[in-house]
Amino acid sequence: MPDLADQAEIQEQLARQIAIDNRVQNGKWDGLPRECYECFNLINDLRLKAINATLCITCASINEKNKGH
Repeated sequence: MPDLADQAEIQEQLARQIAIDNRVQNGKWDGLPRECYECFNLINDLRLKAINATLCITCASINEKNKGH
């Protein structure tokens, strides 16, 4: 019989899988050009196709650097 920790781990795994499944379903690129939310330049199609990005590479890099500070 699973103990409380085992049950919690199972619940966590299920919740994580549901979140991943929903992200994949809702995260598909629609094929239309998209502007970066910060600089309004067009985002590269390959980047959109790969990760359905909302920021261009430059702005994403700046945001990552700023998160570290």
